[in-house]
Amino acid sequence: MKREQRYYHVAADWNGQNLESLYAQYGDDAYDMYLDRWPESENLGTYHAHVIHLHSTIEEARDYAVVYGGQVLEIDGRYLEIDIDTHEYDHPVSQHTIPASAIKITTGEQR
Repeated sequence: MKREQRYYHVAADWNGQNLESLYAQYGDDAYDMYLDRWPESENLGTYHAHVIHLHSTIEEARDYAVVYGGQVLEIDGRYLEIDIDTHEYDHPVSQHTIPASAIKITTGEQR
């Protein structure tokens, strides 16, 4: 059995379903959505729209939630394929759907 690995994701309002990239959810509209939210990102949306951004620690996720809002989700990463995005800072990302069965809302993190 793989060693337990926890990741964290901040979601505006998780609906209890699988987590998917913006592109998987909205198609080409995801690029404009990304640019609307982060206009300073320029063309990073062409990459970022295709991944699910994660945090390595709950502290990083909480700090992000304080700035951007949302609820912190804890993800059991034992069976996920994780890459490291180094564009803004080093943080884990997934290019694949994260199954709802691997996700739980952390206690008290609703913002």
